[in-house]
Amino acid sequence: MELSFDNLQYSLLDLNNANKDIFYDSISSNKELNDPQSIDIFVIEYLTAQYKRPKNLALYSELFMRLSEKCPLICQQLFEFLARPINHNNLEWKQSCFCFAKHCYHNIDKDNALLSGYVGLFSPKSLSFRFFSLYFGSKFTFLGISVLYNMLKSIKEIEDENIALENMFIGSGNDMGAIDEVLLYGHPTNSIGYCLKYDMCDALMDYKDILELPVVWSFGEYYRQLKDSTPIEYAAFFGSVRCFEAIIKNNISISPRIALFQCASGAFNIPEYNKDCFAIAVKYGQKNIIMALEQNCTDFEKISIYVRFNHVFGITEHHIKLISQSSKDFGYLPIVQKEYLLLFEKLKPKIVSTWNSNIIKLESKNPRILLNTKSKK
Repeated sequence: MELSFDNLQYSLLDLNNANKDIFYDSISSNKELNDPQSIDIFVIEYLTAQYKRPKNLALYSELFMRLSEKCPLICQQLFEFLARPINHNNLEWKQSCFCFAKHCYHNIDKDNALLSGYVGLFSPKSLSFRFFSLYFGSKFTFLGISVLYNMLKSIKEIEDENIALENMFIGSGNDMGAIDEVLLYGHPTNSIGYCLKYDMCDALMDYKDILELPVVWSFGEYYRQLKDSTPIEYAAFFGSVRCFEAIIKNNISISPRIALFQCASGAFNIPEYNKDCFAIAVKYGQKNIIMALEQNCTDFEKISIYVRFNHVFGITEHHIKLISQSSKDFGYLPIVQKEYLLLFEKLKPKIVSTWNSNIIKLESKNPRILLNTKSKK
């Protein structure tokens, strides 16, 4: 098995316990891991893959830490990425990256120089520093619980989540250990949200009287699709098949929107798709569902959906082909996430030679690629 960095995200979506050693051998032996620019690309693609597979967070963090022992620059690049400015459009994804980093490093001693050395990467007044303070506050004695709470309360970009954030602090009794638990797992370990997320079917029966009520929103659960979702939708989103089946046996009514949650996990046979299923499948990289639904979308719909989610989908051969197959002589491929400019620069020669498209220009101010789609056929 040989992994190329330009298709890493798609390969990593198939990571599991059975093949993790194969992935490690392939990635760690890749010569591109010696190149700083390639490492930046690697970290972004790796973070994107783990975002799409929330149930495998522990597995992704385990592999990442093994790789970082071989290449310490990976750690540096991860925290340099976390320190970059956060905009509202990618808040959900960026929060998932902080959670991933916490999974990687939460067992490290609080005085470990590794984490302490990264504090200086963050601008003290930035949104990124506030997230860093929340997720790693238990590692640093200079960050008290009241400081963390006030800092996070001041984040205007997440005003809708402030109630959930306040509940997290109050519900934990201002216990940093309890807050860490929520940040690591999304919910307290004795909650219905935790049972649903990790498919703890037996424990879920303690909550059988509230299986028709929305799951209480937790700030630690950063997937916004889950806000106001019911337990069966929650189970569907995370692919918790045992919990899903147990809830059905309790004669719980199911909304037609359940297909949107099932598409996120790809763990179910979906009898009927709705018009938004393709976008959800693209967002979470569910390749089989994408292939099944693509034929039902127009080229315009496909292009707009891929572009809409290309900050978590990446610049791919599929993007370019869709545009090059269109009837227009020229096509724009917007880049939502500026970090992909770097990835594009590295892949540009392959795009030109392999994907039958001619790159006319790369605009960085309003990041997009202009393609002459008729120059090569």
